[in-house]
Amino acid sequence: IALAAVSCKAEASHKSEQINQLLFGDYYTILEEATDWYKITSAYDNYEGWIPKNHHTPITNQEFKKLQTHLPLVSLDMLGVLKESRRNNLVNITIGSSLYFPEKRSIKINGFTFKYNGKVASQKKTSLLDYAFLYLNTPYLWGGRTPFGIDCSGFVQMTHKLSGIKLPRDSYQQAELGQKVINLSSAKKGDLCFFGDQDRITHVGILVNRKSIIHASGKVKIESIDDKGILDETGNYTHFLVTIKRL
Repeated sequence: IALAAVSCKAEASHKSEQINQLLFGDYYTILEEATDWYKITSAYDNYEGWIPKNHHTPITNQEFKKLQTHLPLVSLDMLGVLKESRRNNLVNITIGSSLYFPEKRSIKINGFTFKYNGKVASQKKTSLLDYAFLYLNTPYLWGGRTPFGIDCSGFVQMTHKLSGIKLPRDSYQQAELGQKVINLSSAKKGDLCFFGDQDRITHVGILVNRKSIIHASGKVKIESIDDKGILDETGNYTHFLVTIKRL
């Protein structure tokens, strides 16, 4: 992907719901082709969806294999700018974009060289909550992964990416990872809390401490939590706690 963010659809149609976003530097394999669309699977988390053909940037098999053997830098500026030297174009990118092969702050994709002079993430778990707070007040957007719109599992995935931890895309997939924490009194900041019912995980957030959680619901915000679930400002429960995991 050589654009800031590309919408991934459930079906090969602009009218279809957005289920994910691919950010600059994300790469993928084409699974299927329709008239103006490619069905792809993301190399980062194996998530499938349809992207418009005119948002596709081809790379060679050699480049694809090289990407698989390198860890990228991850952009930290909320909004960064890349300069593409051949056509003298500027490309806006958002926080969490993947910057592969940044020799002398240059990123090469399909023969084009992009210069980047912004901040990069530490990719350390100790920075997790600091990165989570950067997304405060980001509006909720189904399938979103940017500071202009993000969903609950996208928020958790992106903050962990900035912290050097790779997570799957959806909350129910994330809930399958890590060590189970028996209750909230045994939990630590940075633990993941999963919500829904005993049959289905539908929501996830990150513990700030044993009494508060940061999560994307309406917007990214910090709310109270107890052993039953998340409470809003009026004291009503909005999400019911199912399990706590420590990565």
